[in-house]
Amino acid sequence: MADQPTLWNTPASAEPSPKKAAKKKAAKRGKQSPFDRAFHQAMQRLNRRAMSCSQVETKLRGLKHDDVTIQQVIDRLKQIGALDDAKLAREVIEQVQRKGPAGSALLRRKLAKYGFDEALVERVIAEAGPGSASSLAEQARAFVTAKLPSLARLAPAARLRRLAGLLARRGIDEDTIESVLSEFTTLHE
Repeated sequence: MADQPTLWNTPASAEPSPKKAAKKKAAKRGKQSPFDRAFHQAMQRLNRRAMSCSQVETKLRGLKHDDVTIQQVIDRLKQIGALDDAKLAREVIEQVQRKGPAGSALLRRKLAKYGFDEALVERVIAEAGPGSASSLAEQARAFVTAKLPSLARLAPAARLRRLAGLLARRGIDEDTIESVLSEFTTLHE
C-alpha cells in the first residue's frame, strides 16, 4: 500500500507540465495536413459562436491558409451541416424581431455584419420579413406603449424625439413612425 502513489504523495514530475503538453499538441498539429489544421481551426471558432461562410473564410484567410484549402474546409463544413448561411440568417432575423419591431433596413444592417450575399439577404427578408405595413405599425405601437412609462418625466417634444429615434433605429420607415406617433396624444401634451 505504501508503494502505490496516491493523490497527496504523487511526485510533481509524474504529471506533464503545461508547457510539455502544449509542445506535444504542437508536434501533433505539425503532422496534420493543411486541410486538417484549417478544419480544426474553423471548428474551434464555430464551437464558440455561429458564423457565416464569409466569416469563416475571412478567419481562415487571416490564419494564412491557401484558397484551395479554405474552399475545401467550407465545402466540408457545409456538407456536415456546421455551416448553413440560410439557417443562420433566419436565426439572426428571429433574434432581432424578438427584441421589438424591425423594419427591413434594420434587418439588412444586421445581416450585412455576417457577410451574406445579397440574394440570400433579400430572400430571407422576404420570407420572414416584417410582414405587412399594418403589422409593422402594430408592432411599433406596442413598442411605443411599452416605452412611454420610462419617458414620462421628459418634456413632450423630447419624448417625441426619443421615440422617433428609437423607431428609426429599429428600421421603421418615416411614414410609419409619423402615423404611429400621431396616435399618441400623451406625447404632445
